Amino acid sequence: QSSVKSQMARLATCSTMVSETTMMVKELRALVHGMKSEISSLRQDVLAIRECLNDSGQLPRKRFLLELHRQRFADMLRLHPCSMSQKLDDVLLLGNVAAVCLQLAGTWVCASALLGANKALARTVASRPDQLPGIPVDIE
Repeated sequence: QSSVKSQMARLATCSTMVSETTMMVKELRALVHGMKSEISSLRQDVLAIRECLNDSGQLPRKRFLLELHRQRFADMLRLHPCSMSQKLDDVLLLGNVAAVCLQLAGTWVCASALLGANKALARTVASRPDQLPGIPVDIE
């Protein structure tokens, strides 16, 4: 008799807990949906501000992307610390690493874009033009 009563009490408690959990999940879903909408709105705002800054010349797109890359790189280093004992320039000078990097870029057009984006690689290729003949290197 008392065993049945205790089981019924436990069942009622479990049922209440399931109902409360279900309500909490519904509330959390509503909050997540609201946050998604807010994030979407903020992204649109940021994009509009970026376009205005770019159009006005206050923050050119390249400068923005460079700073964004720096911040993301710094965040990754904070999350995954490592020690780098050599600079990219030094590593690229080993063997024909620069040539391999550019060949892996796929096409010479991609290679030219890669050289434009990576000054260390461009300096290395410029210092050893025999590795990649025909690739124009513009070092600013």
